[in-house]
Amino acid sequence: MDEALYWLAIELGANAADTADALSGWLFENGVAGIEEQETDQGLRLCVYGTDRASLGQLAEHCQQWLVTAAAGEGSTVVARFVIAEIESSSWQTEWTRYLEPQPLGTSLVLQPVWDESPPPPGRRSLLLQPRLAFGVGSHPTTQLSAAGVERYCRSHPGCRVLDVGTGTAVLAMVALCSGAESVDATDTDPVAIEAACHNLALNDLSGQCRVHAGSFPPGHAQFDLVVANLEAPILLQLANALAERIAPSGRLMVSGMLESATDAVIQALQAVGLEVAGRHTRDGWSLVELVRP
Repeated sequence: MDEALYWLAIELGANAADTADALSGWLFENGVAGIEEQETDQGLRLCVYGTDRASLGQLAEHCQQWLVTAAAGEGSTVVARFVIAEIESSSWQTEWTRYLEPQPLGTSLVLQPVWDESPPPPGRRSLLLQPRLAFGVGSHPTTQLSAAGVERYCRSHPGCRVLDVGTGTAVLAMVALCSGAESVDATDTDPVAIEAACHNLALNDLSGQCRVHAGSFPPGHAQFDLVVANLEAPILLQLANALAERIAPSGRLMVSGMLESATDAVIQALQAVGLEVAGRHTRDGWSLVELVRP
C-alpha cells in the first residue's frame, strides 16, 4: 500500500511576494527541504509536502508565529490561511513533478526530467534527472550557484578529484563529471537520497566515475581538490572542521545552502579552522562562499 502524502498549503493573498520569499527562507533554514510556490486567483500559495500530518500541523503553528512576529517588526499585518490535506493519488511520489521544466546549469548543461524529450538549447548538454520528493531538482538558487561554481572550477582544473557532501539527487556530482573532473565521491545521510543519486548517475552513464557513500564523508581520510557542500547553515557549522580536513593542499571548498543573513557565521566557523575566503557570490538572498588554505 502506498504511504499517504499530505500537503500544507500556506495561502498568503495578493501582494505578498516579499513575504513569500522571506517565509521560504525561514522554512529552508528550519529544515524544510522542498517548497512549491503557486500563483492563485487570490494571490500566492506556498506548498510543503510530507507524510506526517501532525508534523505539518506543528509547522503551520510555527509559521503563524513567525508571520505575526515578522509583521509586528515591520508595523504591518499579514493575513495567512493554512490548509492541510491528503493528496489523493496512488502515485503521489511523482504527482508534484508535473510542474518541473528543464533547468539550465552553469554555462553548458541543462537538467532535464526524464519524461521531457525536448532537445537541449544550443551549446548545452542534457543531464537526465528522475526527481525524488524533497531532493534537488536544479531550480533553487543555491543549486544554481553551486553548479556554476563547480563547473567553473572543474573546467579550470581538468582531472580534479571532487567530494560532494550531501549529494541529494547527485546534481553537483554530475556537473563536476561533465565539466572535467576525473572522479567524484558523493555522500548523503539519507538512504532515499543515496538511491536517487545512484539512479541518476546510471541514467547519465556516470556511475563508473562516481562513488556514492552513505554518511557525511567517505571512509578513511582521503583529501580532494574540490569539496562542495550545499547544506543548511546549522549543518555547515557542525561540519566545519571535517570539511576543512578533506581539502587537499591548494584545494578549494565551496559551501552554499545558507541565506545571506547566516553567511557571516558560516564564514567565521570556517576561518576558525584555518580557511580563508577566496570568493563570495549571492543570488536571490542566498550565498555561495569559496575558501582555501592561506
